[in-house]
Amino acid sequence: MKKTIIMSTFVVMGIAISGCGGGGEGGALFNSDAKPAPANVDTGKEVVKDIVGNQAQSKISPLSTEADTVNKPLLLVDSIRNALDSIPEKKVRSNNVNQAFECPYGGSGNIKGNGSDTRANMTVTYNNCDMGGITFDGKMHVDATANYDTLESMKISFPSDFTMLNSVQSITIYKNSSLNMDNYNDDEESFDFTQNIKSKINDELYGLENSKWHVDSSGYAVKMYQLSGKEYIKNLESYVTYDETYDMSKTPFVFGSYGISSGVARYITENNGKIMISAEQGDVKVLIDADSDGMYEKEETLEAF
Repeated sequence: MKKTIIMSTFVVMGIAISGCGGGGEGGALFNSDAKPAPANVDTGKEVVKDIVGNQAQSKISPLSTEADTVNKPLLLVDSIRNALDSIPEKKVRSNNVNQAFECPYGGSGNIKGNGSDTRANMTVTYNNCDMGGITFDGKMHVDATANYDTLESMKISFPSDFTMLNSVQSITIYKNSSLNMDNYNDDEESFDFTQNIKSKINDELYGLENSKWHVDSSGYAVKMYQLSGKEYIKNLESYVTYDETYDMSKTPFVFGSYGISSGVARYITENNGKIMISAEQGDVKVLIDADSDGMYEKEETLEAF
């Protein structure tokens, strides 16, 4: 599988940079009226649709080109990475940068801030910047640290709405969203990311609050597991919370060229119920423990939907 989630080619005096400091508080992004989702198969399907793909038993990669068959946490990370990769690195070589750049197929951008061997802190603005197949519009703040050519952390925040448009996807990341990435390995193929992001992907609202994942693309397959956070479903009307008592690092989601092959995750629902998502050899099951007694009283293998 092509490693589409390796994080940056944008270089500032040897430091690969991406994201930005600060970042909106996750709670401020979401409707306080949202409630924990019920422990049922419908909720399980919503979670599967967002973190595995919309066609549970079909062969789909985590970053499929089909708009409705995507792993949304990775989609958002990779889309932001693409925006940063579009910035001409030669424009950023010293402190007190304030330089415009032209986009290859129309539109423009501007980089303003400071860079050095170990730190970059900048604002990047895109004005309908057409990179050929994808167009960016909006502004992001970028704050990154490195040990010379080894990236250490990246923080990205959005002071206003930010849009990304290609032939199959229209993505809006709303104001005050943020993405933090750290704990990189030497090749930047393994890292943690935390999302406080309210977005609209095509016509569907989607939200992640303090959602922390570890991802590893150092091998042929992409492996990822969740550590904490909420996922908002049904156009942000309800949410599930990752069950931190379950150690997903032992059962990560594994995505190869032909889709998900294995993995188990567990989420908390209303009344402390549990939903387990289990993938094995491409089959995805939803298991329901509505009364939180440790027994899964309902199990359903999902058809492509």
